[in-house]
Amino acid sequence: MQKKNDDIVTISNIYMGVLIGIAVTLSLMVIMAIEVIKIGEHKECYKACHEVMIEQKKEESIGKWWGIVWEYELCSRRCEREG
Repeated sequence: MQKKNDDIVTISNIYMGVLIGIAVTLSLMVIMAIEVIKIGEHKECYKACHEVMIEQKKEESIGKWWGIVWEYELCSRRCEREG
């Protein structure tokens, strides 16, 4: 009897993990959709800002990924301020 209860708990834990994973994935997709919509509203500003960032490459070497994230954040703030 105990073995059967353990199996049920294990299966329910697996299902709960899958549901949590799906919820997190959907949340991230919604957040990314909102960001894409923001970029669409200020497309020209983002394009101009990105071109300026390419010209003004920083002298300190930060990783490629963090460089992209940093450029996005700077352009995002600048374009939202300028409206």
